[in-house]
Amino acid sequence: MAADICGGLFGSDTGRDLQRLLTGRKKFYPRTRSEGTRVERVAERMRKEAPDSSRPNYTRASSACSFLLCKEDVRTPCGGEREIDFYFGWARHPYFTKEEKSEALYFTAGDAEMTLAPDEPLRATVRFACRLPGGAEGAVQGYFQGYWGNDLGWTEENNARLRVLLSAASKVSKSLGCTNNPRLSPSGIEESHQGSTT
Repeated sequence: MAADICGGLFGSDTGRDLQRLLTGRKKFYPRTRSEGTRVERVAERMRKEAPDSSRPNYTRASSACSFLLCKEDVRTPCGGEREIDFYFGWARHPYFTKEEKSEALYFTAGDAEMTLAPDEPLRATVRFACRLPGGAEGAVQGYFQGYWGNDLGWTEENNARLRVLLSAASKVSKSLGCTNNPRLSPSGIEESHQGSTT
């Protein structure tokens, strides 16, 4: 079930969104045997590379969840269009710049900012501020990419994609221990709006 993959990265409601995006699929196949603990390992690495650490890292985003839409083995590889990946890492700023907003569809939900790039329909990005338990503050950036084959309408599909990404961001925020408790509820996306791009 979608709600169970990657250590419960998606709740039951968002798991249903994921199934709708993936044309009603009910089976998902972890990319590796360690998918259930990958979010915690990514959070641990991010804490070590936090903005106030001796080795801040703004360039590497690590896969917090990766799964396939078919059962892959040596004789039947799934191929690139059957893989879904969620990546998270540090960004320099929690907000998108005016230029970044002008090049994408821009949304807000709670304390998150999100973009969908018109020329990259398979990718969505989220950013939010996080204060770590030790006091360090930084901007978390997450994105996911993969092949979505479905018959949802444009708005319905985009809202579902953003809800799925917010659910993943919420899990990463909890794993990081963000003490500012960023509001990242997937249900808030219904009230999200496309920001001004001028």
